[in-house]
Amino acid sequence: MVACPFLEVTEVFTEEEWHQLVLTISRSALVAVARRPTMPEGLASLLAELGGKETVETLLDNKATPMTVRICGTVIERFDGEASVLERMASRDDLIAEIAVTLSAKVAGAAREKLTQRYKLPDFTEVVGAEAEVGSTLRMIRVTPPLGLAALVRALRKDNKLTDLLLMKAANDGLVEFLAVALSERGAGVVEQVRNDLLHAGTRSVVAMLARAKVSAALHDSFWSALTQLRLKAGSKLH
Repeated sequence: MVACPFLEVTEVFTEEEWHQLVLTISRSALVAVARRPTMPEGLASLLAELGGKETVETLLDNKATPMTVRICGTVIERFDGEASVLERMASRDDLIAEIAVTLSAKVAGAAREKLTQRYKLPDFTEVVGAEAEVGSTLRMIRVTPPLGLAALVRALRKDNKLTDLLLMKAANDGLVEFLAVALSERGAGVVEQVRNDLLHAGTRSVVAMLARAKVSAALHDSFWSALTQLRLKAGSKLH
């Protein structure tokens, strides 16, 4: 009775201390934390990773929760079969385009209709078809040797398949060599410079590169998040 109201409003803990608390407090206390009027991304990510269904639903109902790719992706992966969780996420009005598209293929009825109208998404059957086609293309990219990527990219562009969705999925999968060739093909610059920007450039340079390649501005934040994760895994330092 004392701890939960305290955890919901207190500002005395550092982000590191919150992380320690989330690992040890009770389920009811986690729900209280998920209701906090201030919700930094690090804390929200941890709740999304470790919290039970009630905690995550509360987190999604909390307008202070940032709907980043990392947080949304974690929730979708953990609660893929939980309609109530996904529908709560679908009811948000601050989703990025990539997450809205992914959700539209997973929710049903009114939730899908709201997503389609709010984010101006294509028809559900088109989304499912596009996702399936992208998945097949990604598998082909993974087995294509580096010397064959240029020919593959040209063929994809000729068939109008070098889409923003494909590039976004490739970024999430860490397919740097393909991305460098694909973005170069779409006008981002020479392959070597594009590759260097993907691995080392700051936000402004990356956004400028994506703009030259005519990647939708709605996906720029998602690309940056994907590149950040890729660089962390590779041990690269952000400039």
